[in-house]
Amino acid sequence: MNLKQSSNPLTSWADYLLSMLILLTLLITVIWLYNHTQLSTKGILHMAQKYSYSPKKYSLGLDIGTSSVGWAVLDLDKECIHDLGVRIFERPEDPQNGDSLAKPRRDARSARRRLKRRRQRLNHLKQFFIDQNILTKDQVEEVLNYKSDFNKLDIYALRSKALTEELSPEELLKVLY
Repeated sequence: MNLKQSSNPLTSWADYLLSMLILLTLLITVIWLYNHTQLSTKGILHMAQKYSYSPKKYSLGLDIGTSSVGWAVLDLDKECIHDLGVRIFERPEDPQNGDSLAKPRRDARSARRRLKRRRQRLNHLKQFFIDQNILTKDQVEEVLNYKSDFNKLDIYALRSKALTEELSPEELLKVLY
């Protein structure tokens, strides 16, 4: 038994059971008619074609906006639009200032992404220094612990020095980090 695959297995089984029920009803009807009347083979085939079940193919299209939802149902067998419409509703906004209700979530998500990307860039920089054998892992950790004693280091003086002189690998990491 080869059933057509569907996203909902219950739908395919329901379609299958419905078609089997229709075929069984048709078979019982044909047997009854054959026994009680003189029905030809041609008539039986005509009846089978007339009452056979074939599921229709539809497609649902949705256009989801901030204050409306548009929809259309397409009949794929007939290649036509079966029905369409739109549902308009009030825009979700703060009544006091008119801002979108999603703005605080969007701002928080944006901040999380910005911080995550900065952390990734700094980790990639540390890993680059280690992979290229510029500094060892211990040296990198030691150099980056300068933040605990921030007063001893003037990062802007190092950046200024980098314009005129060659920096040591430790100083370069501090400038870039």
